Amino acid sequence: MLLGLCLYYMFIAGSEPWSEANFKRWLSCDSTDELKAQTSATLYLYSHVTKFLNENTCMPYDDTDPAQTNMFNGPLFATVLATWIICFICICNGVKSSSYAVMLTVPVPFVLLFLLMAYYIGLNNGVDGKGVQFYFGGQSFPSGVNEKDRTMSVLLIDSFNQVFYSISVCVGVMFAYGSYNPIRKPVIQDAVVMAVLDFFFSILAGFITWGVIGYLFAKSNPAFTQTSSVGLAFVAFPTAATLDGSKGWFGLFCFFMFIAGIDSAFSYIEAFNTNIVDATGCARWKAALGTCILGIVLSLPFTTNFGWTLFDLTEHYVSGYIIILVGFLQCVAVAWFFEYDSTAMVSENHRKSLKVLSLCYWVPLVIVAFYANFAFPEQKFVGIVVIFITSLLALFFSFKASDMKFNSWYHEIVLCGVDKVSMSITSLSNPNA
Repeated sequence: MLLGLCLYYMFIAGSEPWSEANFKRWLSCDSTDELKAQTSATLYLYSHVTKFLNENTCMPYDDTDPAQTNMFNGPLFATVLATWIICFICICNGVKSSSYAVMLTVPVPFVLLFLLMAYYIGLNNGVDGKGVQFYFGGQSFPSGVNEKDRTMSVLLIDSFNQVFYSISVCVGVMFAYGSYNPIRKPVIQDAVVMAVLDFFFSILAGFITWGVIGYLFAKSNPAFTQTSSVGLAFVAFPTAATLDGSKGWFGLFCFFMFIAGIDSAFSYIEAFNTNIVDATGCARWKAALGTCILGIVLSLPFTTNFGWTLFDLTEHYVSGYIIILVGFLQCVAVAWFFEYDSTAMVSENHRKSLKVLSLCYWVPLVIVAFYANFAFPEQKFVGIVVIFITSLLALFFSFKASDMKFNSWYHEIVLCGVDKVSMSITSLSNPNA
């Protein structure tokens, strides 16, 4: 959906249909002061692109009213369809075809990143904007502006979403691509390189976003208050393009977003296809074709007037909760279940120590976390302190129950599973091992 929006805006960037000069506001959008304050770029996104707003009321469609018919945006669906076709081309032959695709999708975003940084930082500096100062905290962002979106919990969740999506962890992508590696591939080195490059890419990309925010703030345009990814990309940036007359740069920015995200998109599909091929033995291109056709069908509702609500719910729960939960469960599986039975069979002390550690750690953790979040949300820091103390007690009781030397207990009990996995990876990553 987001990649389809990038293509959609890239194709219409030259005509600027969202500008005040070109956009014809509905009469219903001037019925209240709150609606009058909405910028033309905001109304264009939610009325003409996503069909989220009802022309008669300038409010979201009521899905309980049978008189309100479904609206469908054909051009938006066409760009979503084009995205799926591109993904199919990239993965139809597995890593053979995707390896050619990444020759474009890896270096080009970095080139465009530095070009866009130079332009948008210059745009910000040209009007004495404070975007870079806002970015690094040298200047406080205006108080009262979307403060609920700038709380630590919201920022942490958004950060996790960004990192998990850009690196494609916790969705099976690394397992799928990793299965093609030679047995002694230096995966630890590769993991560090990917994480560091992604970190620097994200930090540098922030200069582009804050350059636009600083420019709009200096121009006293209300679009600078946009905080969501969609609002920044398709309200703030188009507004800046209209004010500065930089239609070409905004089109380049849309292409930058598309090509930076398309490799993550087809990697997700490839992870799904790998499981199908391994389980059924069907031809890879057939699995890719079936997956992409299914994706196209599932994308149809997202291009209707009720699709934006569906998209918001899907993004919120899948990105904000499910993927993070999957990552958490993967850590639990490796740290608490892998090699648990074999370690417990070594001796009675091993079994008793593992059992004590599990009970004394998880029972207080679940109980304290529940009450800290729901019964006493204002005193969460107390819950963190209690969990820290109970964790130390769990380690102490487990050590005493093991009747082992500290070094043996630490590796065989505390790092049960984790120690063996890390040592195996390290050994395989070392060609001289």
